[in-house]
Amino acid sequence: YLAGTGLDTAPCSSEEGDQQGDALASAGFCVAIHPEVQALDAELHPSGGAARFLMDDSYAIGPPEIVFLAILRFAERLSALGLELQLHKCTCYSRGADMRQHPARPDLIKVGSVVGPDGVAGFGLEVAGVPVGDDVYVRAVLDRWAEESMSKIISIAEKLRDHHMQSLHVMNTHCMQRSF
Repeated sequence: YLAGTGLDTAPCSSEEGDQQGDALASAGFCVAIHPEVQALDAELHPSGGAARFLMDDSYAIGPPEIVFLAILRFAERLSALGLELQLHKCTCYSRGADMRQHPARPDLIKVGSVVGPDGVAGFGLEVAGVPVGDDVYVRAVLDRWAEESMSKIISIAEKLRDHHMQSLHVMNTHCMQRSF
């Protein structure tokens, strides 16, 4: 049901799902799971938690023993819709707690972690593309991004340097600014 439209169903149909990249696919997905998202958010709210979604990137916030059970119930509700929450792609983080040993964490849900250059473990996860976690985790993610950007810049510069200086200038000033 699309509130305010008078429609009982979304204005698209598919037996197998929409084509990824289709303009309506993301909207259709969001509409399909919205009642379940609201239910998850309502379940987490009494403990001070919340559920927030950015299309298919979701964040469940609250005490671990409540969040993990709520996520499993959410997965069951999605399954009833013919959708699968891939728990092995889920990551958890809790500031100040070692989630690797938390008794409520389902085995399939991984703990967001990295090993810093000095061998020290850092914990966190990316929230809407932003690293959130302890200093070791955030620094390691930012360092990785910087290395990836520099590698891309160097590769393009080397490919264009000998014969295409104007192309290199255009690439650097118009296409690679985000990487810089």
